[in-house]
Amino acid sequence: MTDKLKKAYISGPYSAPTPWETEINIMAARIIAAELFRRGYSVFCPHSNSSHMDGVVDYDHFIQADLEWVDICDELYVFGDWKQSPGAYKEV
Repeated sequence: MTDKLKKAYISGPYSAPTPWETEINIMAARIIAAELFRRGYSVFCPHSNSSHMDGVVDYDHFIQADLEWVDICDELYVFGDWKQSPGAYKEV
């Protein structure tokens, strides 16, 4: 039997003033997720999970769904100007 992997959650800004800046936020989160995977973690990266799904459900649903994952993670990794991101601020 193998040991359970620690669960890491990536938190940081997603939305931005321009589509390009949003892409930069998504890529920043993915770079961190890749590094954590290399370190042996099980990673949840909401930036990858629901990227470009704006309008599928309302914003509050996305935040509530993310908080469900935060509740079960072992570690939370933040990046960027997370204090200015309402969603990331709630996650932290």
